Amino acid sequence: MASKLYPDRGSSDAKLLRAWAGRAPSFEPARQSGHGYQADRHVIQLGYEPAGRPAAGGLFERAVKRLANYEVFPHEVLEATCQWRLESRPLEIGDTILQRIHVLSRKGEPRYDFIAGVRIDRVIEDDWERGFRYLTLRGHPERGTATLLVRKDPGTGQVTFLIETLSAPGRWFVWLAQPWARRVQLEAIRKALEHFRERVATG
Repeated sequence: MASKLYPDRGSSDAKLLRAWAGRAPSFEPARQSGHGYQADRHVIQLGYEPAGRPAAGGLFERAVKRLANYEVFPHEVLEATCQWRLESRPLEIGDTILQRIHVLSRKGEPRYDFIAGVRIDRVIEDDWERGFRYLTLRGHPERGTATLLVRKDPGTGQVTFLIETLSAPGRWFVWLAQPWARRVQLEAIRKALEHFRERVATG
């Protein structure tokens, strides 16, 4: 199944999400890794709150709330439709995210989009870190996994946001477009980190 290039942004993303929800993952963490995969780990500091357990309504909790809504990427990079938000409930393992990835723009407005999907396969809810991991679905331009975490250092009160990925090209055209595709990937992550910090700073 190939990724789709959509010039028509009027398509029903909710309908597209349901279609992608039926696809199998293109990556299995227990079986696929190593040769051909690029491992990346990116961390950005969000700020500080009092040391010790997360403060009620504090920076850590605000960041966790933003992450639970998948407010990660700026709209210029990617727009997402999340299964749990459509169903008005908390995210859970098995949920699908439809990603409308903007690949071509004109005068700052997206003109062509790749439609792709990922599935949450792990939810992290520890005292000092919260987040989730997702796997790419068949047809995604990449093949791999991404972990997104908000962390607090209980000793210093520092709160950080982490994006950790393991990925390889998932479609023939991505292989052909290396290393351009790699630069695009890293730039998207950089913008995501900055965007998330800005979203959390707004409260």
